Amino acid sequence: MSKKIRLPVLASFMLVFLAPAPAGATTGVLAVTSSLTLSEDHHGAIVIAGDNLTLDCAGHAVVGPGEFGIRLEAHTGVTVQNCDVAGFQHGVAVLSSTGNTIAGNRSHNNLDTGFVLDHGSANILTGNNAEANGGNGFQLVSVSNTTLDHNTASHNGGTAGIALGGGSNNVLRANTSFDSNANRLSSNLAADNGAYGFLVARGSGNLLIGNTSRGSTIGLFLIQASDNSLENDTANSNALGVVLVDASRNHVSATVVRNNREHGMLLVQSPHNDLVGNDSARNGGAGFVLSEQSSENRFERNASHANAAEGFGIHPGCDNNVFSNNVANGNSHGIILFGPMLNVFVGNTANANTGAGFILAEGASANRFESNTANANGAEGYVVDASNGNQFVSNVGNANAVGFWTRNGSSGNALSNNTAFGNKGIDAIDGGGNSWTSNNFGTTQGI
Repeated sequence: MSKKIRLPVLASFMLVFLAPAPAGATTGVLAVTSSLTLSEDHHGAIVIAGDNLTLDCAGHAVVGPGEFGIRLEAHTGVTVQNCDVAGFQHGVAVLSSTGNTIAGNRSHNNLDTGFVLDHGSANILTGNNAEANGGNGFQLVSVSNTTLDHNTASHNGGTAGIALGGGSNNVLRANTSFDSNANRLSSNLAADNGAYGFLVARGSGNLLIGNTSRGSTIGLFLIQASDNSLENDTANSNALGVVLVDASRNHVSATVVRNNREHGMLLVQSPHNDLVGNDSARNGGAGFVLSEQSSENRFERNASHANAAEGFGIHPGCDNNVFSNNVANGNSHGIILFGPMLNVFVGNTANANTGAGFILAEGASANRFESNTANANGAEGYVVDASNGNQFVSNVGNANAVGFWTRNGSSGNALSNNTAFGNKGIDAIDGGGNSWTSNNFGTTQGI
């Protein structure tokens, strides 16, 4: 994210003449004190110097060099529209201002940000395009109650197409960010710093709805952010689709993450989040991953299918999560627990995976599986490997290689009222030391 911008309010406005401009263009610093429609291009900065006015560039260009193309500071009720801004340090800046509208503008080929909002509230950006800027396309710093609607950020060279830092209660709706940081993706600097389609850092109460990100390192990235909502967003063909780091109490719903090179959705050190009704498919890694103390999250009605790795992966220290009515079909494996504790799985489906439906490994313990289905998997329906003290109640495992299998020293697991028939090998195998009661199996070994 680019360095925060804090500049003093100008005490006066002067006309400063620049190098000669082409015929048919005005030059200098243009101070706008009342509504104005440009009739020709302008070479030089434009400074908004009043409230309740409209600057309409009527499609004309505002051309640098200079620090800001269009600067609006400490004013309200202003509309800036239909401007084409290029060649400045920052294209369009709204600083410490409230209740303004920035609409239908294009800010491109500036050295740093395309659009920057710093310390303001209740501003609206709609239908703008930030393209090929050296920094972020849109950068929001400590703003609140601001709306970004149907904007596009493409081929920008900063950390994000659209970045929010330290703000609250903002709404991002139906924006598009693609190929952000394109010039650095192939360099070491891109690998070190990252490139994000949408970035929310230390923000709360923001709503991202109907946005699209593609071609970035991370499509949608929340870091140290809480109480935000992502709804109906799309993050396709990035390295990672949606990532939460040190983020809590966020709600991610009806979001699609497909064809990302690595994982679809990744939570790192992120507890108490709700993920509901999301779709993660054809990613190069797992569909959904919980890592590093991502605990007490709720996963409900998510679909993970055709991923190169597992549908859902839960890693050590990710405890007390609840998974209900999720689907993990057609992946390498359905759902894998790599050593976590006290997670609950109810009503989930893991069918037709290349490997197993459900895997408990690496000391996973005290987890509960109830009323889940694992059918037609290439390996086991349910396999407990070196894991103890788990419960399986009323689960179904049919037409797999093996229905249920406890092995490699797994003990103290309790399996009751489960069903397994028509598996290619044996319906249920016990490696010893586990409890099997009231199950309905066709063939068994060691039980």
